[in-house]
Amino acid sequence: MSKKVLVVSARMGAGHDGAAAQICERLEARGFETKVVDFLDANVRIGKFLYDTYHFQMEKSPWSYELLYLLWSKVRSLSKVTTFLLGSLFEKQIRTWAEEFQADAVVTTYPFASVVLGRARSKRRNPLRTTSITFLTDFAVHPLWVHDGIDVHVCVSPSAAAGVRALLKEPKVEVSGPFVNPKFFEPIDRRAERQSHSIPDGKIAVLIVAGSWGVGELEQTFKVLGQRDNLFPVVVCGRNTQLQRSLASLGFGKVIGWTDEMHKLMGAVDVVVQNAGGLTALEAFAAGVPVVSYRPIAGHGKDNTKRMHLSGVTVFARNEAELYKAIEYAASDGQRLTSAALSIFEPSPENFIIDAIGVSSERRPEKIDDTISMAKKLTSRTVLVSSVLFLSANLGANIVGNHGINVDKAAARIPYIYLAVRPGPLNVTSSALPKTLIRDDIAAVIPEDIAVSNPQTVTAWAQQGVEILNGGTPTDADIHLFLPNNAISGTTTLLEKLSGQNINVYVPQQQINSVDLAWAELHHEVVPPVKIVSTITLPKLIPGDTVYEINADHMSKKQLNAEIKMVLKAVHEKGYAVASITTLG
Repeated sequence: MSKKVLVVSARMGAGHDGAAAQICERLEARGFETKVVDFLDANVRIGKFLYDTYHFQMEKSPWSYELLYLLWSKVRSLSKVTTFLLGSLFEKQIRTWAEEFQADAVVTTYPFASVVLGRARSKRRNPLRTTSITFLTDFAVHPLWVHDGIDVHVCVSPSAAAGVRALLKEPKVEVSGPFVNPKFFEPIDRRAERQSHSIPDGKIAVLIVAGSWGVGELEQTFKVLGQRDNLFPVVVCGRNTQLQRSLASLGFGKVIGWTDEMHKLMGAVDVVVQNAGGLTALEAFAAGVPVVSYRPIAGHGKDNTKRMHLSGVTVFARNEAELYKAIEYAASDGQRLTSAALSIFEPSPENFIIDAIGVSSERRPEKIDDTISMAKKLTSRTVLVSSVLFLSANLGANIVGNHGINVDKAAARIPYIYLAVRPGPLNVTSSALPKTLIRDDIAAVIPEDIAVSNPQTVTAWAQQGVEILNGGTPTDADIHLFLPNNAISGTTTLLEKLSGQNINVYVPQQQINSVDLAWAELHHEVVPPVKIVSTITLPKLIPGDTVYEINADHMSKKQLNAEIKMVLKAVHEKGYAVASITTLG
């Protein structure tokens, strides 16, 4: 008798449903019986509220979703409260579905379902006794996608697996690679498809996508690409018919609504520009089309695109100038990107699910904390007063950051320039780069994400003599008054462990607030003013305590080498010298 697998998805974008469909198709081909249910239907009224609220936030109020995502990610007590509430509202029906189907295992592709199942498995009284598996469809992971009660977390990428291990004590983690429809791996008649979409010969065809809902800044991106003679923008609006009509009225490029022939469309284009890091990006990886991330949507979109970029499978463009460069690079020399992207796929990803189904369904229940009291405490007058004071302090820090006031008072004005390079995934493995940095007294700014993804490189650079600076942990948040923008403490500890150096200079990668300053003071780290230099915007070089940083996050090895030479030339033409940043403070 075949084993039965209940798959819990959610109609919150095509990524969850797409993965669920592929899991079912592949398991059924291996003799399993499957059934798909929608998490939101486990509580119809609350499910509709969640759907409508999320849809409204993404379309009309992305800042509110950004704030909510940030709070879920950073305030662990809030995640516990949310898990308790979700379990109270949705667990009963999910249990009923599993019992009625007589499921041997439950697999979920949706975050909220994951924590509900994990909580049910961990209960001291009447725990769920069905093996529960989570498939994480995204590169980025947040606390409401993982739970100690889940038997196995199956991940789409090593980056996601690292995220799970960072959040849980001893999780069972497997990396299966993406579940993508096999038709995206099939060869397409490129010439015929280009002709069918009226794509002119000699132009770079750029496919702009934003998931099934068509949310984000598609219109602006479409217009930006339409301004370049060598580009031909093709945009897929999903089910957003209003956006489709608006873009079609512009009279250029190709505008498409909902389509079930994305595999053919990808065979016709040269580059994909995406904003969420979801299913469409994974499909582009399978099709061998290089992917550029631009203007990511709030919350998980920003987190996903960052993690994909750091994994070396996409290029992240922060502005129009970078977008043009990234597209031209991807179209002409994108083999590295496509090779790295294809390498994350496994020939039979369902094997990892099948192996996980064999995990014993007997678990030792754990005591679940009563988190209701935490919610009550949030209303206390003390917390309210503290919050007002905290807000005032952060506003002050933001004003300091906006007006460029020097927060490092110790350094004196001397005829030296301090230079640093923030490496990126395209150049961090360069064997020549550390030699250049040492020779020219240039430090390396290492944020946490680079350190986590390239620990051996950080260690090797430090052993060779490269000075390592703390780049913190950027949050990419629009709302950041109550939380640190660049978490210093954890990054300091990690970098000191990897480098063996005393990390005493903190180079923030974005606007800082009072929490950052407090942490820097606590850890005795100097916080110098920072200016980003590039061939496009070379700031005026002034000797003193400012660190001039070359942000090489999107540069190739060759581009970074040219950038360093350009900056050094400007320094020497002014009669200045480059000094080691160890002299700061």
